[in-house]
Amino acid sequence: MSLPKLWSRMEIQVEKVTDVSYEGIRCMEYFSKLFLQRSGDAHLDLVLAFPSRNTEKGYYGNGYVKMNASMLKPIIGVFYSQSQRWQHFSLSAYDSFFHPNPLLPWVESLPSIMSMKFDAIDNTYDPWNGYRPLPIFKRLSAPSLRTLTLGGLASGWLVDAPRDIPASPFECLQSLVISPDCLPGTALLRLASVSTSVTLENFNDCEYPDSTITCLAGALCVNPFFTEGTGFQLEEILRSISLPNVTRFSFGAGVSTASRYKWDPVQLVRFPTDQFLSLLHRCSADQITHLTINHYSFGNPDIAVMILPRLPSLTHLEVDESPKDWECHPFQQRPFKPTLTSSFFEALVIHTPISDHTLVPQLREASFSSQPFLNMTQNIGEVVANMLETRWRGGQSGLTRAKFSGFRSLLDMDEGSAGSIIKRLREEGMSLELGSFLDLGRSLVTLVQAM
Repeated sequence: MSLPKLWSRMEIQVEKVTDVSYEGIRCMEYFSKLFLQRSGDAHLDLVLAFPSRNTEKGYYGNGYVKMNASMLKPIIGVFYSQSQRWQHFSLSAYDSFFHPNPLLPWVESLPSIMSMKFDAIDNTYDPWNGYRPLPIFKRLSAPSLRTLTLGGLASGWLVDAPRDIPASPFECLQSLVISPDCLPGTALLRLASVSTSVTLENFNDCEYPDSTITCLAGALCVNPFFTEGTGFQLEEILRSISLPNVTRFSFGAGVSTASRYKWDPVQLVRFPTDQFLSLLHRCSADQITHLTINHYSFGNPDIAVMILPRLPSLTHLEVDESPKDWECHPFQQRPFKPTLTSSFFEALVIHTPISDHTLVPQLREASFSSQPFLNMTQNIGEVVANMLETRWRGGQSGLTRAKFSGFRSLLDMDEGSAGSIIKRLREEGMSLELGSFLDLGRSLVTLVQAM
């Protein structure tokens, strides 16, 4: 009782109907007041789940808890009376909690807030289901906000983010995560500042803006669900934004794709190369240092020589061409060819001394994963060895760390000329990780790492 910090974290999870009974709510209110009293002036970490994502399954298995949200108003008032002390705030709630006359009134000044998360849940029992809610961020004063997450937004649920949001209102914002079913208008990207990493993830649809939005973020990560229309949606997103300060790009796949859409098999998604190249014209491409492309397919065998010349400052490159959720679908209807990996291998071998014409001369770390059970070329070991040797400059300014997974023939690289090159580079200090997938359809990985 003499340590207020011990009472400063509170978590309320509505997981079953009895939690929102008269007695249950009275119990919540009692302990909320008790914790707040004992927390003194300490900053507060609050996790409010009305309901929790782990709710009891209803009759139709949808996990909803049918409740009258207004019953929680006393508890809400208790917490909101202490909003000046919020340091970390997470709210999972039905759409109605964000209604224009909300149970959770929008606090316009949060002087201590460092991270904030909203998880709006679609509620079929709610007459306001599908309303378009949430705060107008241009009215929020949060000088210490580091992380803002807008997650789990139901289809049709849109964040109220008008186009007149001032650019980068949160100067300290380091992470902006937008994770809806339907990606809302790109006006939200105006919330980012130069120090912000923006993540768009777990969406399977998006709005199509009328004009280009300038986003000041320093990093962009895009991880959609892999469905039939994903390629087209990515094209629209890349076409609609300008990133003058970006230094890091990452493109991957949303989590739990197969389990979320059991009726809709994971699709192969072709990377929108043309739109990405066009986006580089709206970026300071010569300052981009990190590029990650995972699980996409490519049709053009010259893709590397199209992308790499535009990224002269690239220091980190990661390519994973194993199909998304391949362990669940080891034999896709369409063949998956590692075009990008093969293209990069060939483009990264230096045939002449380092010069102004060398692609990505500052490359320091590289990681490649390819589809299991597939040998891209008969001499893959020699190709890899040549790439490593030509880019190794004693750990001074060249390639110093590399990882390869999914290439069966790499297991045999200890033999022959390739093996001798690998051995020598390891002895000289290169960090090299080799891996192989076995049993064709299982992700059993054998890793051999040497410093």
